[in-house]
Amino acid sequence: MDAVRILQNPPEVSWDYDEEADVLYVSVGKPQPALGVDIGDGVILRYSETRNAVVGLTLIGLRARLQDEQQHPSGIDPSQRLIQAAEETKALLNQLSQVYSSVAIVGAKAIEEIECNSVLKAQIVNALKVGGMTTFETLVDHPAVGIITAAVKGEL
Repeated sequence: MDAVRILQNPPEVSWDYDEEADVLYVSVGKPQPALGVDIGDGVILRYSETRNAVVGLTLIGLRARLQDEQQHPSGIDPSQRLIQAAEETKALLNQLSQVYSSVAIVGAKAIEEIECNSVLKAQIVNALKVGGMTTFETLVDHPAVGIITAAVKGEL
Protein backbone atom coordinates (compact mmCIF):
# COMPACT_ATOMS: atom_id res chain seq x y z
CA MET A 1 0.00 0.00 0.00
CA ASP A 2 1.34 3.42 -0.96
CA ALA A 3 1.70 6.13 1.63
CA VAL A 4 -0.80 8.97 1.39
CA ARG A 5 0.78 12.19 0.21
CA ILE A 6 -0.25 14.99 2.50
CA LEU A 7 1.52 18.15 1.39
CA GLN A 8 4.39 17.68 -1.00
CA ASN A 9 5.18 21.08 -2.48
CA PRO A 10 1.62 22.06 -3.36
CA PRO A 11 1.43 24.37 -6.37
CA GLU A 12 -1.03 26.58 -4.53
CA VAL A 13 -3.32 26.62 -1.56
CA SER A 14 -6.61 28.40 -2.01
CA TRP A 15 -9.60 28.90 0.21
CA ASP A 16 -13.22 29.94 0.01
CA TYR A 17 -15.37 30.91 2.98
CA ASP A 18 -19.16 30.49 2.85
CA GLU A 19 -20.27 33.09 5.39
CA GLU A 20 -23.92 32.02 5.41
CA ALA A 21 -23.08 28.36 6.12
CA ASP A 22 -20.01 29.28 8.24
CA VAL A 23 -17.83 26.81 6.35
CA LEU A 24 -14.22 27.25 5.21
CA TYR A 25 -13.06 25.23 2.20
CA VAL A 26 -9.29 24.88 1.78
CA SER A 27 -7.92 23.36 -1.43
CA VAL A 28 -4.41 22.17 -2.17
CA GLY A 29 -3.91 22.87 -5.84
CA LYS A 30 -6.99 23.46 -7.98
CA PRO A 31 -10.29 22.45 -6.34
CA GLN A 32 -11.25 18.99 -7.57
CA PRO A 33 -13.70 16.19 -6.82
CA ALA A 34 -12.59 14.21 -3.78
CA LEU A 35 -13.71 11.75 -1.17
CA GLY A 36 -14.72 13.46 2.07
CA VAL A 37 -13.53 11.78 5.26
CA ASP A 38 -15.04 13.10 8.49
CA ILE A 39 -12.14 13.20 10.94
CA GLY A 40 -14.27 14.67 13.72
CA ASP A 41 -14.93 18.02 15.35
CA GLY A 42 -16.39 19.52 12.18
CA VAL A 43 -13.33 18.79 10.02
CA ILE A 44 -13.69 16.98 6.71
CA LEU A 45 -10.51 15.80 5.02
CA ARG A 46 -10.78 15.80 1.22
CA TYR A 47 -8.84 12.95 -0.33
CA SER A 48 -8.19 12.16 -3.99
CA GLU A 49 -8.17 8.43 -4.57
CA THR A 50 -6.68 8.85 -8.03
CA ARG A 51 -3.76 10.94 -6.75
CA ASN A 52 -3.55 9.14 -3.38
CA ALA A 53 -3.25 12.55 -1.76
CA VAL A 54 -5.00 14.99 0.52
CA VAL A 55 -6.42 17.72 -1.70
CA GLY A 56 -8.19 19.85 0.86
CA LEU A 57 -10.00 20.38 4.13
CA THR A 58 -13.47 21.58 5.00
CA LEU A 59 -13.91 23.27 8.38
CA ILE A 60 -17.51 23.49 9.54
CA GLY A 61 -18.49 26.16 12.07
CA LEU A 62 -15.35 28.30 11.71
CA ARG A 63 -16.94 31.51 13.01
CA ALA A 64 -18.31 29.77 16.10
CA ARG A 65 -14.88 28.20 16.75
CA LEU A 66 -13.11 31.55 16.51
CA GLN A 67 -15.66 33.29 18.71
CA ASP A 68 -15.45 30.51 21.27
CA GLU A 69 -11.66 30.67 21.25
CA GLN A 70 -11.72 34.45 21.71
CA GLN A 71 -14.11 34.21 24.63
CA HIS A 72 -12.53 31.08 26.13
CA PRO A 73 -8.84 30.74 25.26
CA SER A 74 -7.44 27.24 24.97
CA GLY A 75 -5.55 27.68 28.22
CA ILE A 76 -8.80 27.11 30.12
CA ASP A 77 -9.17 23.61 31.50
CA PRO A 78 -11.89 21.61 29.65
CA SER A 79 -13.63 20.86 32.95
CA GLN A 80 -13.81 24.60 33.61
CA ARG A 81 -15.45 25.06 30.20
CA LEU A 82 -17.96 22.37 31.15
CA ILE A 83 -18.81 24.22 34.37
CA GLN A 84 -19.00 27.55 32.54
CA ALA A 85 -21.37 26.17 29.87
CA ALA A 86 -23.53 24.58 32.57
CA GLU A 87 -23.71 27.86 34.50
CA GLU A 88 -24.67 29.84 31.38
CA THR A 89 -27.29 27.26 30.45
CA LYS A 90 -28.73 27.27 33.96
CA ALA A 91 -28.88 31.07 33.97
CA LEU A 92 -30.76 31.01 30.64
CA LEU A 93 -33.22 28.39 31.90
CA ASN A 94 -33.78 30.26 35.17
CA GLN A 95 -34.40 33.50 33.26
CA LEU A 96 -36.94 31.80 30.97
CA SER A 97 -38.60 30.14 33.98
CA GLN A 98 -39.40 33.61 35.29
CA VAL A 99 -41.51 34.23 32.17
CA TYR A 100 -42.91 30.77 31.34
CA SER A 101 -44.38 28.28 33.80
CA SER A 102 -44.30 25.21 31.53
CA VAL A 103 -41.07 23.19 31.50
CA ALA A 104 -41.72 22.27 27.85
CA ILE A 105 -42.06 25.91 26.85
CA VAL A 106 -38.95 26.89 28.83
CA GLY A 107 -37.03 24.12 27.03
CA ALA A 108 -38.35 25.13 23.61
CA LYS A 109 -37.54 28.81 24.17
CA ALA A 110 -34.08 27.89 25.44
CA ILE A 111 -33.43 25.89 22.28
CA GLU A 112 -34.50 28.90 20.19
CA GLU A 113 -32.06 31.10 22.13
CA ILE A 114 -29.24 28.57 21.81
CA GLU A 115 -29.80 28.18 18.05
CA CYS A 116 -29.45 31.97 17.68
CA ASN A 117 -26.27 32.07 19.78
CA SER A 118 -23.58 30.04 18.00
CA VAL A 119 -21.06 30.64 20.79
CA LEU A 120 -23.35 29.27 23.50
CA LYS A 121 -24.31 26.35 21.26
CA ALA A 122 -20.65 25.50 20.68
CA GLN A 123 -19.99 25.74 24.42
CA ILE A 124 -22.85 23.35 25.19
CA VAL A 125 -21.79 20.87 22.50
CA ASN A 126 -18.19 20.96 23.77
CA ALA A 127 -19.37 20.59 27.37
CA LEU A 128 -21.38 17.51 26.44
CA LYS A 129 -18.36 16.06 24.65
CA VAL A 130 -16.10 16.70 27.66
CA GLY A 131 -18.37 15.67 30.50
CA GLY A 132 -21.23 13.75 28.94
CA MET A 133 -24.95 14.37 29.22
CA THR A 134 -25.43 13.11 32.76
CA THR A 135 -22.70 15.37 34.18
CA PHE A 136 -23.96 18.39 32.24
CA GLU A 137 -27.58 17.78 33.31
CA THR A 138 -26.49 17.35 36.94
CA LEU A 139 -24.54 20.62 36.87
CA VAL A 140 -27.39 22.55 35.26
CA ASP A 141 -29.92 21.05 37.67
CA HIS A 142 -33.06 22.37 35.95
CA PRO A 143 -36.14 20.41 34.83
CA ALA A 144 -35.82 21.66 31.23
CA VAL A 145 -32.16 20.73 30.72
CA GLY A 146 -33.10 17.31 29.28
CA ILE A 147 -34.92 19.07 26.45
CA ILE A 148 -31.74 20.97 25.58
CA THR A 149 -29.48 17.92 25.71
CA ALA A 150 -31.93 15.96 23.55
CA ALA A 151 -31.95 18.76 20.97
CA VAL A 152 -28.15 19.16 20.92
CA LYS A 153 -27.48 15.40 20.96
CA GLY A 154 -27.37 15.30 17.15
CA GLU A 155 -24.40 17.70 17.19
CA LEU A 156 -22.20 15.26 19.11
